[in-house]
Amino acid sequence: FDIGDPLSVIKASVDKINAKFGPVVYFEHRETLPLNERIALWHSTDLLLNTTIRDGLNTNPLEFVYAQASKHCPGVPILSEFTGVSRVMNGAITMNP
Repeated sequence: FDIGDPLSVIKASVDKINAKFGPVVYFEHRETLPLNERIALWHSTDLLLNTTIRDGLNTNPLEFVYAQASKHCPGVPILSEFTGVSRVMNGAITMNP
């Protein structure tokens, strides 16, 4: 099953959602972000949704928790049960994507 270019599919989905519900989804694709920018991004969010099906050691959830430590009401990581880091993050919500 080939869905074409995944980035195009994601952008089309974001456009479709925003057309129906208003500007509720923001999507920006970058190859990499410097660590200080990622920490600032994680600090400004309330939720991390990781839906990987096959993953090695994805450090984004760990960075998210680190960035949330200074917040009065920290955000929630929701992780795929298939991501490697879900086994060490006891407080995270796990799900089967």
